Amino acid sequence: MLFENRPFRQVHVLGRKEKWSLGWDAYFLIETLKELNVDYSESRLAFQQIVYLQSKFAAPRSRYHRLGNKVLFDYFHGDPSFSPDLEPLLNQIIKKRAKFSCVRVSHSAMEEMLLNRGLEGKVFRIPLGVHLQWFSVQTAESKNAVRQKLGIPQSAVVIGSFQKDGIGWGAGQDPKLIKGPDILLRTLSILRETVPDLFVLLTGPARGFVKIGLEKLAIPYLHVSPQYPDIGKYYQALDVYLVTSREEGGPKAILESMASGVPLVTTRVGQAIDLVEHQSNGWVAPIEDAEALAHWALSVIQNKSQISENLVRARQTANSNSHDALAPVWGRFLANFLSPQ
Repeated sequence: MLFENRPFRQVHVLGRKEKWSLGWDAYFLIETLKELNVDYSESRLAFQQIVYLQSKFAAPRSRYHRLGNKVLFDYFHGDPSFSPDLEPLLNQIIKKRAKFSCVRVSHSAMEEMLLNRGLEGKVFRIPLGVHLQWFSVQTAESKNAVRQKLGIPQSAVVIGSFQKDGIGWGAGQDPKLIKGPDILLRTLSILRETVPDLFVLLTGPARGFVKIGLEKLAIPYLHVSPQYPDIGKYYQALDVYLVTSREEGGPKAILESMASGVPLVTTRVGQAIDLVEHQSNGWVAPIEDAEALAHWALSVIQNKSQISENLVRARQTANSNSHDALAPVWGRFLANFLSPQ
């Protein structure tokens, strides 16, 4: 037989193949399925099974429901309030909501937006987790060692920004404004006035807009391009991690910096809404408020000897949102769609 008649026993994970964010989301989903002993496949041939689409753009045009499949997909960011160009996509998803069984979101703001747009009963929230094994807690020794290897002065105050924030996969000279690269530059410009030894460590592709801006501001920086499993060691060099986005699905850096024991200063965006408690396990500023971001970053820098308890609580937050800790949540989610064994 072409298809085995074992309905809804297998999850087909159809993810992107890039070695960047969505590709790793697919990888960790498969690892979770293995941990849960759920049968999975990456084959696009599916009949009466669970089809999990990593891309929201594929959802409206998907035809998997015609083969008796239950279709699930991720919708991490894309609020038309911030991204008007995504309004047509969201309208198509709502119009064709009968084609799919559930939308997985990563934070409460996106959950509320989709529920308000008519997707009641079809939204489930699971955060983007962190792989703790790749993110060890920073020590004075690890900080010095990584800085020495990278050629960063030990005396520098190092700000980290590790996300893609340019349009496309080239140089990235055109900014992706929902990621806030313009706000990042404004924040750093303010910090430079009181932190003369400021230094910026960048990773991620398409950072051209920020690099040009840093050169105009005469702020020294280093841009490296590691593979994702190696990203954890770069957190070891930091004094502060900045998230300056207007809209996010994660970003993954929120839990990564928390896991690494690096102070996180972030806009109230994405998973920060649910996971970051201001002045408890991180520091939160309003969206687009560069002055507030600079204020809290400076506060962290000037009071670094007094924030050890904040960093302990941050690591605890990361522990609670690791891939291992979230596996039972995935189990409860998938139990809604998988047939009993």
